[in-house]
Amino acid sequence: MKSKKWVRILTLVFLTSLLVVGVFKLGFLGQKVDLETAAIAGKNTPQNLGQAPDILVTPLDSREPFKLSSLKGKGVIINFWATWCPPCKLEMPHLVAMSKKYSGKVVVVGISVDDEADEVKAFLKKQRIPYVVMMNTDEAIRYFGNVSAVPTTFAINKDGKLLQRIEGYKDEAFFDSLFEEVSR
Repeated sequence: MKSKKWVRILTLVFLTSLLVVGVFKLGFLGQKVDLETAAIAGKNTPQNLGQAPDILVTPLDSREPFKLSSLKGKGVIINFWATWCPPCKLEMPHLVAMSKKYSGKVVVVGISVDDEADEVKAFLKKQRIPYVVMMNTDEAIRYFGNVSAVPTTFAINKDGKLLQRIEGYKDEAFFDSLFEEVSR
C-alpha cells in the first residue's frame, strides 16, 4: 500500500515540475513570447504569423481612421491595455517617451479593452497620451487573438511583419530596445 502511495506522490511531483518548467520556458509569466513558440503551445496569436493583420484603426480622438497597412515603412507597436490596469498605467509613460523619441520611425497604437469609450477618452485627456488609441473591436480580436492579459504588446517591423507578442509590464529600457528593433 505504501509503495502505491509513493508512486502517486512522485508522479504528481513530476507532473507538477513539468508544468512549472513548461510555463517558464514558454514565457507565460510576462516574458517575451515568440509567435511560433506560442502557436505551438496553443496560445492565442494572430492568424497570420508572418504579416501583421490589416485592421482598421479608428482613433478615439478626431484623427481619421486608417488601415494598419498604411503604416508600412514605419515600425508599429500595438499595445492592448485598460484604464483599470495598474501595470498598463505604469507602462504608459514609457510608451509616451518612446513614441516621442522614435517619432517618424515608430507608431504606437493603443487598443483599450475597457467597456466605455467615454471613460477611456477622459483618461486619455487627463494623462495627455499623444499616441493613437482605439477601442478593442471584433476585427482586432479576430486577428490578434483573444488577448486575455493586459498589457499585451505586439511588435511589427517596417515591412509589416509581426515580430513579437509580449505579455505583462515592461520598463523603459525594454521598450527602447523594442522600438529600436522595429524601426530598423
